[in-house]
Amino acid sequence: ALSCTFCGFYRKKGEDGAYEYSLDQIRSEARQAAEAGATELHIVGGLHPWLPFEYYTDMMRLIRETAPQIHIKAFTAVEIVHLARIAGRGRDGQEGIRSVLHELKDAGLGSLPGGGAEVFDDRVHDAAFKGKIRADQWLDVHRAAHELKLNTNATILYGHVEQRQDRIHHLMRLRQEQDRALRDWAIDQKIAPQRAVQHDGAEDEAVVLSGPDEMYPEARLPAALPGRSGIFQAIIPLPFFPDGSALEHLPAPTGLENLRTLAIARLML
Repeated sequence: ALSCTFCGFYRKKGEDGAYEYSLDQIRSEARQAAEAGATELHIVGGLHPWLPFEYYTDMMRLIRETAPQIHIKAFTAVEIVHLARIAGRGRDGQEGIRSVLHELKDAGLGSLPGGGAEVFDDRVHDAAFKGKIRADQWLDVHRAAHELKLNTNATILYGHVEQRQDRIHHLMRLRQEQDRALRDWAIDQKIAPQRAVQHDGAEDEAVVLSGPDEMYPEARLPAALPGRSGIFQAIIPLPFFPDGSALEHLPAPTGLENLRTLAIARLML
């Protein structure tokens, strides 16, 4: 249903390389993965214009039935918005998103991948992936997932038409959303947030879990947060590879650029 300028993978119906998995094929894939010792299935796809919403909930159930020990990480925020539309809840805003996520979670969904974020900038959005959801909607989906105790990942796609300041802005918005999720968790765990000075000099409440301290002597966040909120588990910087896309005239990011971007992303999140 989308044709992003930067994408070299999408296929329209009837084009070479286009495919569609039946539920029986997905069951077979899940069984093979379980037999091979897999612990997680990562499932994303194109925005299929005709499959009904029930196809996706049925997919979650059959995977859980076939391989109950496997964690299911599935559906980017872009896909969740698409699923809300085909479920007839696209006009319901955040409530429609929450209801779709709730049904998918009940069917077996365990967490969300971070795809579809690209770069949180309207100029870049319109130049490279016009038609895809914008930053606010992507963040709304992940906020709804966190409120339903679903952990998620985050990504940034860099090295195309964005500027370096766009990357920093993107990471800052992710950091703000992570702080909100951690504050919710801290309130639930009765951990008093600390005063923190923000980049603009203003003070705000922040949850400091970097340790070491009496609660987290290993200086890291616990692997599983038992509170009422999910979090971003990882930030995944994705370098843009122009080959095969409409932007193939652009140079790919260098190794040094990759290292710098990864280092800054780790500092921010």
